[in-house]
Amino acid sequence: MTIIDKIKNSVESITGMQFIYESPQTINTRLDNMPMPCAFMNIIDQGVAIDENGIIREQMTIQVMFCDLCDLDFDGIDAEKILDRLKKIAFSWVANAMSSNEFKVKEILGTNRYYADNDAIVCAFSVSLQIEEIDGISKCTLI
Repeated sequence: MTIIDKIKNSVESITGMQFIYESPQTINTRLDNMPMPCAFMNIIDQGVAIDENGIIREQMTIQVMFCDLCDLDFDGIDAEKILDRLKKIAFSWVANAMSSNEFKVKEILGTNRYYADNDAIVCAFSVSLQIEEIDGISKCTLI
């Protein structure tokens, strides 16, 4: 199972949201047709291989966006209520991910709020994390 599969299973089991792994450039093209709410993930930093005691583990920086539809209100009150709900879902997932036996959360790098700015009236709360595999690859098996 890949590290992306492990993150997907974690997000879906904890939040109940459908998980989509996309590049930042193609997320907008998928938003119009996605069941909401959902969670998008992209890799922010391509990562690095960490060699610890002969075990090589991948470490990368990811962003997970928890999204839902919102009405186009011109004062933003409805969007803030939705964003607050999404923030609670995001923090619940992060808290559970920090005790995962599938991957390590090395650091919480930041959060962000996204408001509708395209045809799909969607708002999102994102969290950026540095993660690392727990199960690596032994150098002994590479030879």
